[in-house]
Amino acid sequence: MRIVTLSLFPPFRISCHPVIQVPSTRTRLLAGYLIHNDDVTTLSVLYCELHGHRKACAEMVVYENCSCLTPVMNIVITANTACSEKIGINCTCFTIDQHEFSARTMQERKLWLR
Repeated sequence: MRIVTLSLFPPFRISCHPVIQVPSTRTRLLAGYLIHNDDVTTLSVLYCELHGHRKACAEMVVYENCSCLTPVMNIVITANTACSEKIGINCTCFTIDQHEFSARTMQERKLWLR
């Protein structure tokens, strides 16, 4: 199962550097591809960008790809947002409120949840 999951990701490196042509990426803390569970039959591989805490909330902006030109959704993260990892052997899944994600590795999952 892990090999299938890994095969879905494009080659990439986790980044904290902004996309120079996209001013909104200047405040990113972390960016990289994650698998998003859209519904019971559909997954999407999306580029996610975590922004720092500002005015009592942080934000995860989700894009179609690493060019960061087409936002798909914004997830506002507050003190009341439920963030948790899924339990399992070598599990890379985690949730942010009702959104279910999967990272490439357990280490990346831990990085996203820090």
